[in-house]
Amino acid sequence: MMARYMIVSSFFVFLIDSFFLGKEASWERVLISFQKYAIDFKKRHGCVPVLIFDNCDSLAKKDIKMLEILQDTAKTAIDDSTWVTVFVGSVGEAPEQMEGRSSITRASSFIEIPDISEKEAMKYLTEQRSLSKDMAKELYGLFGGRLKTLQNAATKIESGIPYDQIRAATLNDIYRRIEKLRCRATSQEEAFIFNILCGLLHRSELTVDELIHMESDATIRYKILEDLRNETLVTRMLSKGAYVFHGQSTKVCVQEYYKEKKCFHCKSIKDMKF
Repeated sequence: MMARYMIVSSFFVFLIDSFFLGKEASWERVLISFQKYAIDFKKRHGCVPVLIFDNCDSLAKKDIKMLEILQDTAKTAIDDSTWVTVFVGSVGEAPEQMEGRSSITRASSFIEIPDISEKEAMKYLTEQRSLSKDMAKELYGLFGGRLKTLQNAATKIESGIPYDQIRAATLNDIYRRIEKLRCRATSQEEAFIFNILCGLLHRSELTVDELIHMESDATIRYKILEDLRNETLVTRMLSKGAYVFHGQSTKVCVQEYYKEKKCFHCKSIKDMKF
């Protein structure tokens, strides 16, 4: 088992080095090299290697064609039993773009990795980061189980930054992004923005049917949902297609900055049974 890890590691060193060599070290050359390596690996060890592409969201935004090429290559590799490809990304543009192509038929499934539980978060913050239980509860209440965010917050606490300052900066940043959307939205679009954000205060997710009930204009619906996703305020769940808050801190911000301003001004959301 150790030998297999060593082989994979040495190849990735080659892959990284070859990518920066110049014009001759194109992605096509790297993939051809990996194919030769994968065939040899299978002969030697009786199993196929795994090729992992991380941060696919960047490709989805900057180079869609490259993402399509990699997806087609993954399809061919599966058909030929050469290697297994894993695409890693956050819930966003990459999964939706990949869903819309024929090569997705070779995919086993999309695996959504949830946030850690409150128990796991408390254990991490108190045992591994040596924070008090009270402070751990405060951080979990603000950030939920998003591990990377909890790590960053714990590091700031350890460096001497007060929790109140972290909380204010986090909520103010989210508030700024919401206000930016409000500033360029029509009154109808603004109503839809608030119906989504405030609706998610009352339920964990909003389905497509509920969103259509809130706003019948498909153009406005698409535009606002894209804007909210681009500002990392809401996200779409792959398993259900429903929309949820991007993180716990967004929910806290809406609760504190907008609930008392009676943002339920659209009749459609008042008629919905929460």
